[in-house]
Amino acid sequence: MRLNENRFATALAKAGNLTINQLAERSHLSRQTISLAKSGKGVRLETAARIAVALNCSIEELFDNK
Repeated sequence: MRLNENRFATALAKAGNLTINQLAERSHLSRQTISLAKSGKGVRLETAARIAVALNCSIEELFDNK
C-alpha cells in the first residue's frame, strides 16, 4: 500500500510538524520506515495504521480517494 505524499504531509502538519524521529518514536517504527512511507513507497497496512494513530488521524486520510 502506498500513502499519498500530500495527505501524509497534511496530517504531519496537523500533528504539529513532527520530525521523522518524533513520528518514529510515537508510532514505534524505525526512522527508515517513516522515511519510506513519507516518500510514497509501499508500506504494510499495520505500518500505515501505526502512523495514523501517531498522527491522530484516520488511516483513510493518508491514502488517495481512488
